[in-house]
Amino acid sequence: MGDLWHSAKRRVAARNTRLSVVAAGDCPGRSLDRYIGPVLEAAGPLRGRFVDVCGWDGALAAAVAASTDNASGACNSHLIGSVRSARANLKGTGCEVRPVYGIEPAQTESFDVAFIRAPYWLGNGAVRALIHAALLSLRKDGEAYLAGERSRGFDTFARMFDGAFGGSERVGVPGRVRVVRARRTTGQRIPGPVFASEFGEYGAKVSGWNLRVARHPAVFADGRVDDATRMLIDCLPESTGRQLDLGCGSGLVAAAMARKSPQSRIMAVDSNLAAVEVCTRTAELNGLTNVNVRPSYFGEELRSGSFDVIGCYPPFHVGPGVSHDAARRLIREAARLLKPTGEFVVVQGSAQSHEGLLRKWFGQVRELARSRSNRVYGCSYPRAD
Repeated sequence: MGDLWHSAKRRVAARNTRLSVVAAGDCPGRSLDRYIGPVLEAAGPLRGRFVDVCGWDGALAAAVAASTDNASGACNSHLIGSVRSARANLKGTGCEVRPVYGIEPAQTESFDVAFIRAPYWLGNGAVRALIHAALLSLRKDGEAYLAGERSRGFDTFARMFDGAFGGSERVGVPGRVRVVRARRTTGQRIPGPVFASEFGEYGAKVSGWNLRVARHPAVFADGRVDDATRMLIDCLPESTGRQLDLGCGSGLVAAAMARKSPQSRIMAVDSNLAAVEVCTRTAELNGLTNVNVRPSYFGEELRSGSFDVIGCYPPFHVGPGVSHDAARRLIREAARLLKPTGEFVVVQGSAQSHEGLLRKWFGQVRELARSRSNRVYGCSYPRAD
């Protein structure tokens, strides 16, 4: 478990089975554990192959494997920490783990059952994309199950589900968790985008540059430029050295770095694999040949002291809950990755307060900009761990 950051075990109950699963600290799968029992009870005995189109740490797939002889299926997950957790939890089962949000093209019409535990905090667009992915994943007469709670937007999700499949029925057991079922029939049209390349783009003007930004509903601030990101971009210095967009999201910051410093080499990393695809598309849309995008878990594989400029907008949520643990690690990693003469530019919102931590890891911390909701700091002279 050495590659699982802040890992913790928890118990999951389903189908008269209690099993222990492990998850990295940035994995939000525990927020949907309560959906596992009701959706599996509604599905009954499984026949054929199944897919959990947003399986997080693999808890649902592990429950299927523990309660079904010769279970065969896939747990799809788009966060590096969740993928590692799922692989640990599903080792030795008949379930594979695929690093993707929704499904991969090779998984089209490959399954008999598809599960969706609605990740309500990601919004309607993200849940809609999973519904479309589930439909595309099914063979003819395959069944899809959607689980959620009315207080968490389930009625809206159920209408999307019904519209995509051309009909559905409620099959959930009594309780606050609701489950609906639908069947794929011959000739059904997929009503919307599924794969990362299909979600389109939008135009954004930042710091005087007109940029084209790729979209994906599972990536932060999809389709808009939030104020904190705009302030971060405005405060980035020009550089001819190596720059890092630490947690690149849609790639807007990396694209702005490349426009502001065309002679610089830009590295953009994220643990959200959908963001990696989207950032890559953003670089391509703007013809940026000096931007290198890669998946990375907190920059763990990057060489210490190798960047002249690092830009970062740390997250402050794990799923629906507020958590600053990931932000604290990103700040510590930024200190490790920054050259002694470099600058770390970080923005924080009103829900965050990292100035004390910044002063712990950097010899000089300056406030570069402030608004009612956000502050940008420039940090230099990194301190050794």
